[in-house]
Amino acid sequence: MKAVLAQIAIACLLASCTGNGSSTDIERSSEPDGNAMGSQLKDLGIRFDGYYREEVGKVVYLIRFFPEGNVVLANATQDIEERLPPLLVKDAAGDPRTGYYNVPVMIRGDSLFFTTKATRGELSYRGTVLDASRVRFLRHSHINGARHLKEYIFYPDPLTIQ
Repeated sequence: MKAVLAQIAIACLLASCTGNGSSTDIERSSEPDGNAMGSQLKDLGIRFDGYYREEVGKVVYLIRFFPEGNVVLANATQDIEERLPPLLVKDAAGDPRTGYYNVPVMIRGDSLFFTTKATRGELSYRGTVLDASRVRFLRHSHINGARHLKEYIFYPDPLTIQ
């Protein structure tokens, strides 16, 4: 039953995202313009004053969006999670060997797309903003074909809280 519900949720997310989401389509999109991209991301409800977090087992996944049109992703185990938020800066160099990326975001309709290039292949993300504190992505591994529905919860950056 749980597997059937997961498949239905994935199908609903795919139906709600415009375009076919292939990595080649994403790469063919024009590079984001900082000012235009920031307003487009903000219009979709993306927040820039913190990061989005998802936890699966003992692994933590963090994502931070920037108005310049990029997203920085980092993941690690819970025991070193406190080291991740300081890595989420707009000019992050990234290191695919450790699950640390800085990539451009593309927008089509009300959907967000980006692709990370891991050591062994690509992971493509297609998703949407659910509300002011949640984003959901379908992550597709082009390495092994696995698809995972990932829901991230927003956490404000304590340095930006006034």
